[in-house]
Amino acid sequence: MFDIIIESLSFLRETGSLKIFSYVILENHLHMIVSSEDLSNNMMRFKSYTARKIIDFAESKNNT
Repeated sequence: MFDIIIESLSFLRETGSLKIFSYVILENHLHMIVSSEDLSNNMMRFKSYTARKIIDFAESKNNT
């Protein structure tokens, strides 16, 4: 699941939407120091994307 978070952060960084200064991914949450011209919207995009991917991942593991 760490890959999902990294993929989402990388996408936002590469598109110039988010400037990432630091982050720490822990077992059940993460901390980030980031900057953006529209931080609220970018955090909404990040949470929506990662939540959907994590749910899809969990469901695929339950079906195998």
